[in-house]
Amino acid sequence: MTNVLLVELPDSLPSCLGSWEDLYSYANRLSRRRGAGDVFCVLRWKPGAPRPLAADVVLVPARILQGPNGTEVPASPRELLDLLARLRGKALIGGVCAGVFVLAEAGLLDGLRATTHWSLAEEFRRRFPQVKLDPDALVIEEPGLLIGGGMTAYFDVGLRLILRFGGPELARDCASVFVLDPGRRFQSPFSPVGLEATETDPVLAQALDWALSRATLEFRVQEWATGVAVEKRTLERHALALWGFGPAERLRRLRLDRARLLVTSSTLPWDEVSRRCGYQDAAAFRRLFLQKFGQTPGEYRRRFG
Repeated sequence: MTNVLLVELPDSLPSCLGSWEDLYSYANRLSRRRGAGDVFCVLRWKPGAPRPLAADVVLVPARILQGPNGTEVPASPRELLDLLARLRGKALIGGVCAGVFVLAEAGLLDGLRATTHWSLAEEFRRRFPQVKLDPDALVIEEPGLLIGGGMTAYFDVGLRLILRFGGPELARDCASVFVLDPGRRFQSPFSPVGLEATETDPVLAQALDWALSRATLEFRVQEWATGVAVEKRTLERHALALWGFGPAERLRRLRLDRARLLVTSSTLPWDEVSRRCGYQDAAAFRRLFLQKFGQTPGEYRRRFG
């Protein structure tokens, strides 16, 4: 039997903890129907309570955050960080949404890929530059780690554990009962279209204002820098310091975001969308769109338009 330890923090999202319990309870029920024993033993643990004697899996849930934008992730309890460090390599450790910050604080993600909720990406990059953040991904698996992005990625993480410890048939049947899509891979299609974070750096704030005011995004980084009266290397230095990547990557993201906006708010053909986003090669831009959002522009328009 697999011992699953759910970490309960004061700001834990109740639906996350409850959904995990429901999923594993039903997995046990289905397993018993087939003549097998229970697959999971699920317990909750709060920092301050006696430490668990054994755990095969430790899961840190999504959290209800504070602050004007709901993006202030508090520091984790020292006791929890110590527990994760002690179980590293001995148990499968997972986290979802803001719970991924706990894993990063414990040093479990250094040099590895991770994801978190799309709204927390900039804060995560600022606090943990040593982690290879991929906020487009919904679930990422690394050795000994299982990481979920958006808040309801707890269902996806839950199904991955059922698949791992209960097998594909049990995972399939649980997905059917809970009406879940086990094939979800991206959270990027669900981030708001046309929303840019408020920039604290005046150079970058001016640069974004300039870029977003253009009728098309058909310009290069040198022209971008000239448009805001700075040297190209100055723009690059400010971008790397705050964003963790250069202005060329930000321009690529702006073009993809502009494409989503045009796809969902107009009936423009894709060739025209591509042109307005700065791409003359519509086929190449379609491939980039598919890579970013996991669906073609036409599929995206039908789903979100």
